[in-house]
Amino acid sequence: RIDNSNIGRSQVNITIFPESVGTGQRRVDAFLRSDAVFDAANNPEIQFRSTSVKRTGDTSALVTGRLTARGKTFPEKFTAELAGLKAGTIRFHVTGKVLRSRYGMDVGTPIYSNVVDFDMTLTGRRG
Repeated sequence: RIDNSNIGRSQVNITIFPESVGTGQRRVDAFLRSDAVFDAANNPEIQFRSTSVKRTGDTSALVTGRLTARGKTFPEKFTAELAGLKAGTIRFHVTGKVLRSRYGMDVGTPIYSNVVDFDMTLTGRRG
């Protein structure tokens, strides 16, 4: 929910279903869904719930909230930049960094980076 008159009253709630992860490589997808990474069978959702939205520019904001994955919840921050607005549809470019080890997804570290770089385009429709 976006409140243009008072951006601080805006809310961001996102749910990701790890079972839907798709890389185009069946073996990689199965590994990501396994208990070594997302443990999708026991943790069917990853959730982000904002606690604060602060405008940082004319079209940008810092979104702070609580990310829950694999039963662990930690505060995280993401930057959001308005990428498009037309005919009841809004699009944001969202970036941020998360330490996967905090959520029990530390398989392969330090060979593979512990830092997950998020670079997402999110689209919403007026409801």
